[in-house]
Amino acid sequence: MMTYLDWFILIALAGGLVRGLMAGAIRQVASIFGLILAFILGVQLMRPIGAMTVDTIGLSESTAPIVGFVVVFGGVQLIVIALARMIEAAVESLNLSFANRAAGGALGAFKAALLLSVLFLVTTQAGLPDDKTQKASALYTPIAEVLPGTWDRVAPYLPAVQQASEAFGRSVRPQLQNGGESETSNDTSAEPETDTDAARETDPDSLSADL
Repeated sequence: MMTYLDWFILIALAGGLVRGLMAGAIRQVASIFGLILAFILGVQLMRPIGAMTVDTIGLSESTAPIVGFVVVFGGVQLIVIALARMIEAAVESLNLSFANRAAGGALGAFKAALLLSVLFLVTTQAGLPDDKTQKASALYTPIAEVLPGTWDRVAPYLPAVQQASEAFGRSVRPQLQNGGESETSNDTSAEPETDTDAARETDPDSLSADL
């Protein structure tokens, strides 16, 4: 049975497919390169930009790298969109063939999957969606792994991508895989010790035994 999250993913992928069919492969290739560039710069600059956000608006140090990544990624995407529109204006007289449109549709769906993967990466840091919703969704995990999987395949061929992939793995990817499990386990393991200490403090027999 499909969940609301599955429907959201399907609608986003369909939207990317339709947009790609309308735009054609040329624009989609430029857009995907812009997405890759935005991710590389986002990973490389997320710590210094995140540190600036801590000083400017008082964010916690733990969330600063994620916010820095989002700021850089979004800024690069805005620049790429502006450049893409300039290119579109220059080549709008070109007639796109069916093959070009079909390739554009496939690339558009792939780009939508990449964007969803980035979105899930960011929202996971805030615990959204919860673990139950993730497991109930048939599409969440495959889509969430599109970006890491793509990076693992591309990284060996491009030094800049390799460096970004390593930084991504050290800083962000463990959060996507583990979520809040470590924090939950730490809290659970700490409870018995607290209860025992409290019992010893309030039990006269325990106090006399210690003395």
